[in-house]
Amino acid sequence: LTRTVGERATEDRPHGQGMLVWDMVQELACATAAREVDSPAAVRSVLMERSPSKAGAIQCISLLLGTACNEVLRVTLANESSGVDLLNTDKVSGAERAYKTIKAANGDPLPAVEVLVQGPCPGELGDGVMEVGSVASNGANEKDVATCGSDGFLRVYDSDTRKVWCSMPVDPSGASSLCYSHDSKGVVHLAVGAKGRITVYTALGAEDDVIFDGSHLSLVCPLDSKGVGPGKRTVTCLRYSATFDSNRQAFLAAGTDDGLIIVYKAEFSRGVYTKQGVLRGHSGSITAIDFEGVPADNEAQVLRANSSSLELKFWDLVSRKEIPAGQQRDRPWATGSCPLSWHTAGLVAPGGSWADV
Repeated sequence: LTRTVGERATEDRPHGQGMLVWDMVQELACATAAREVDSPAAVRSVLMERSPSKAGAIQCISLLLGTACNEVLRVTLANESSGVDLLNTDKVSGAERAYKTIKAANGDPLPAVEVLVQGPCPGELGDGVMEVGSVASNGANEKDVATCGSDGFLRVYDSDTRKVWCSMPVDPSGASSLCYSHDSKGVVHLAVGAKGRITVYTALGAEDDVIFDGSHLSLVCPLDSKGVGPGKRTVTCLRYSATFDSNRQAFLAAGTDDGLIIVYKAEFSRGVYTKQGVLRGHSGSITAIDFEGVPADNEAQVLRANSSSLELKFWDLVSRKEIPAGQQRDRPWATGSCPLSWHTAGLVAPGGSWADV
């Protein structure tokens, strides 16, 4: 099960524990790489993973970090052998204390850092250093993790062996965002965003195996034609909703650098994406999108989004109009990728900067 950073704060945890997650993200994501693997590179993308565990045991919780120097790191925050859950505020008072004092059963300090991809390295289409633009983990098949970046390549890694099993060009100008869909009767799509286009591929399903043969993902469809694609805009954020219509369809929301959110309906069995409309109202580039959490096989009706102008807006997907934020305080969300939300209110102290979150 893969969840984005902050989602722990939106479900079964009190706000204080969600705030601890954010403290840890700021402390660990910005400092752990430099302390443990001597990486001075800025963190560009963060993704939280939670792996299944035995009943009563502590879940393995880790962060995937993508940096500006083509590094992908895994920072393990807690595991079954450690005996301590770093997200449990009854045992851990703060991120700094957790970072310095918690140790696993074998004596190794937590968080533990693994280098999945070592950088810097030249981009495959030029001489510059490749900057990781986005990191995504396949919730249907835990074997693969995907990245895209400034060199325009999509890479898919086997998280167990740390090998690249797929590397393919997407756009020579660079790729900026990507997202896996939920499993739809064994079909999983991977959407990749770039300037002027969204490209959708078929990803690994729950029962598929990784084959290291240099093969490419199968193309489902390009969303780049006039009136369908993002035009001359850069796609800065992608998000799939949960599936509906007996697990056959889902929404795909694509945020752009000029504040638009383009909504598509995906029909997985046919490989068809139909544009539903455009949400207009943000004054900055879209940085995060979440769909509401709904019962199984129901369509999401509400979407929330953050922008670089530090906005939090809620949208009705039927009318495609903004709805009052005060009415959405207790609404459940399928994911928790928006750092600006009701659940993180008060996270930044007076005089602080939300731009750092």
